[in-house]
Amino acid sequence: MPTEIQQPSQIGELLNDISYVNQISREEIEQSADRMRISVSEAALQTADANALIDELSTQLGNLTAKVILTEKAVQSLRSECKPPKKEKNISVVETADNRAADSHITTNQLAGNKNLYPVEISTNGISYLWSGADPEIQFSFSLDRSNPLEMQIRLFAVIKRQFLRELQIIVDGEPVKHHSRRSGGMHVISCQIPAISGNRPTVLTILLPATYSPNELVGSPDRRKLGIAINEIHFVAPESGFVRILERLRLKK
Repeated sequence: MPTEIQQPSQIGELLNDISYVNQISREEIEQSADRMRISVSEAALQTADANALIDELSTQLGNLTAKVILTEKAVQSLRSECKPPKKEKNISVVETADNRAADSHITTNQLAGNKNLYPVEISTNGISYLWSGADPEIQFSFSLDRSNPLEMQIRLFAVIKRQFLRELQIIVDGEPVKHHSRRSGGMHVISCQIPAISGNRPTVLTILLPATYSPNELVGSPDRRKLGIAINEIHFVAPESGFVRILERLRLKK
């Protein structure tokens, strides 16, 4: 007969039973030691006889304790092996056309394939975008020349909730960075500064949203997909001077 493979839940139940038995054994050891002391006291044995009895019982209790300790170590080892695997991050490696260029435009086709992005969609006026999915965390890994500081611009076609533009977090290589948003060319543009680094390690970008919602939840739409932000492009460019940014803001206000 082939051996039946036990499922993790069955193994977990078995380990719990073993732990319970070990706990009972420990309690019995303590109770036996107490009874031994009482018996020796009540029997009024001679010193030599009492010492011999104590030595014999101590040896038995010591052997039992050692077995309990070994069993507990085996249980701990099995529990560590039965731990569920860590959740895999929805991170995707994005190949840039030229990672040495000071101006890199990452398009929807390059971003496609991330596990937390829906397929590319095209608007009625020909703009491509990808909606982020149910997980509020979206991660990418880029190969970039970071020998000098860069400005990152995330162009969004839409946001499931407008307040997300303020509430979302931008994290670069595990460190939160400040960002600001503006409207430009019919898009929401989220901008932030990325510091220079030495070496050629990948740049890991994390966009962390406060939540995700479906259009069905918000406006009763038939679309029940959990959505966050609709990404059009991600640009990495040389930082603009403060004077250029002021001119740009004045131009947008006209």
